[in-house]
Amino acid sequence: MSVDEVFQAGVSAHMNGQPKEARTRYLAVLEREPEHSGALSNLGRLARAEGDNTSAKVYYETAVRAPNAPGEVFFNLANLLIDLNQTANVEELFAKAADKAPQLAQIHLKRIRFLQQHKKMAAALEATRFALTHHRQNADILAEFGRLLAASGKLRDALRPTQLAVAGGFKDDGFATRLAQSLLEAGDGDSAVALMRQLVAGDKENASHHFNLGYCYRKSGHYLKALQEMRTVQDLAPQFSGLAVEISNLLVNCGRPQEAREMFAKQLSDPELRERAISGYLMSLLYDPDMSGEDIRIEHQKLTADWSCAPAPKKRQPKAGKLKVGYLTGDFHGNHPVAQFLLPIVRRHEDIGIEAYAYVNFRERDDVAAEFAQYCQFREAWGKSDDEVAELIRKDGLDLLIDLSGHSSGNRLRVLGQRPAPVQACFVGYPSTTGFAAVDYLITDRRLAPPERSACYSEMMAYLPDAFLCFQPLKGMPDPMLKPENRERVVFGTLNHFPKLNEGLIKAWADILTAVPNSVFLFKCGAFSESETQDLAAGLFKNYGIERDRLILQPPSVFEEAMKVYREIDIALDTFPYNGGTTTCQALWTGTPVVTLAGENFCGRMGASLITAAGHPEWVTQSVDEYVACAVELATDRQKMTEINRQLCKTIMSSPMCAIEPYAKAFGELCRKMAERSV
Repeated sequence: MSVDEVFQAGVSAHMNGQPKEARTRYLAVLEREPEHSGALSNLGRLARAEGDNTSAKVYYETAVRAPNAPGEVFFNLANLLIDLNQTANVEELFAKAADKAPQLAQIHLKRIRFLQQHKKMAAALEATRFALTHHRQNADILAEFGRLLAASGKLRDALRPTQLAVAGGFKDDGFATRLAQSLLEAGDGDSAVALMRQLVAGDKENASHHFNLGYCYRKSGHYLKALQEMRTVQDLAPQFSGLAVEISNLLVNCGRPQEAREMFAKQLSDPELRERAISGYLMSLLYDPDMSGEDIRIEHQKLTADWSCAPAPKKRQPKAGKLKVGYLTGDFHGNHPVAQFLLPIVRRHEDIGIEAYAYVNFRERDDVAAEFAQYCQFREAWGKSDDEVAELIRKDGLDLLIDLSGHSSGNRLRVLGQRPAPVQACFVGYPSTTGFAAVDYLITDRRLAPPERSACYSEMMAYLPDAFLCFQPLKGMPDPMLKPENRERVVFGTLNHFPKLNEGLIKAWADILTAVPNSVFLFKCGAFSESETQDLAAGLFKNYGIERDRLILQPPSVFEEAMKVYREIDIALDTFPYNGGTTTCQALWTGTPVVTLAGENFCGRMGASLITAAGHPEWVTQSVDEYVACAVELATDRQKMTEINRQLCKTIMSSPMCAIEPYAKAFGELCRKMAERSV
């Protein structure tokens, strides 16, 4: 028999489960041809199967030195060395295996994954591109390409290969879902939706896919489509975790807060749903024009009354030197209002004598988070229990802990119940009282929460001297802008959130439009991504005699484009009873007067605080009739309106609403007073 015939006989025995016969044949081959790579490699495989890795390594290492050794031999040795945790030469072996046997997809995949595991992302990306030149439609390789692009921050580039992978039968739905989440966090909701729709199309009975698609729709402002997906989940899996709360939140976003409250109320009586429902229920109260400030406080206290709350520690004086302040937050990222308003303060910590810590309850990191990390010592709260987060805070020995989320999404408010800091406060992230006994102070100002309205709050007040916020424009925010003169019509407008609408507010806006002939109302918001919601809004106005041709209803756009809309708005009309915060600041910054109605509680008095700090208390009204009259008066004197625009453009930057240096100094002083309990 020839050498090849002897080898093939060994292969046949090997495949037929006759290892002794196979070994005899392979050894016979080596007697005649000592460098026969196939026989050496297969002897290595036999040794591995018997657990003799030492012999297997000898056979493989001899095989790779043989002339014309095939790629599989290098691949086998690389795999053995990984198992032996001897990885120094594995990268080189995989590269040779891929060069010699590019037709074998498993070689490329193992190579790519090895490089990723060892944090060699650039090499892994190069290896993946090489693999795709031979396997353009391989779903697993396409998926790895998507992973690598996503890991390098090229989320949009990662979308196409991931879609091709899913279309090709790639089964790791978790990766595709995570990519969709990352795309959402990067502001690319359309791409996230497209990817999740593809997953749904491939498995229409998968409730998780429908839920995640609904989540993507919600985050990108398509609330009606999101609600439709959640109803599908309800049909497929009625007990799906988190479904009832998600539907309730969507009803709020669709402008149906009363329905949402009824659903939330049912969830509050269910022990399994109660914790998830509390935040949404309490937030829904803030939109209700029939709820008094005291009623809202009572509801907040009622729902936090059974939360664990340790006794307040004995009063202690903070040590001399820098004050140790911690922030508990899920929002130090992106364009979130909390990040926008806190970052200018945090940048000045050194000047105001604060040593800062941030207990961050979010997973992704972006440039904004990175900048916060330059000024605060980051501590990971994401994925940790309340006990673990509280222990982190205790170890840092804070003088003051400031919660920045309240009852908003992603909050960790219950951590404060363990009293990890001697003094605890709430600030910025939630426009109301928390109702929680573990919160000592609410950081505010005297117009926002005047002493005579203390019945609206469970906390003690810690007053800043001017506005509770200080506005500093984000990148892309236009400078204060002079508006075109001698326009033929007056444009009222708002960029507030759709759920803030209510019958009383619409009637007031309609009365203003009726009193100012040839005026129009420009309304731009996230919910107007869907034409059905635009039609709903138009119907609300029509109920009070305002036809569609007097409305300019605009879908959302990227930040820079959205802010340019203020050039078209002559007078901004604030919402009530839930005022605008960031939107009011943006309008005033651009030179646009804002008319507000001051209410009873925090969210109903934000406009009063900010507009007064901008130097125009005359735009703060105390009744609906005053609100209408103020807007009409501004609109009927075009020359005065032009002069107001010019003056606001000149003065807004130096007003207390925007003067960051004195604001930061006052914030630092207030923190020390709270820590000393001398407020």
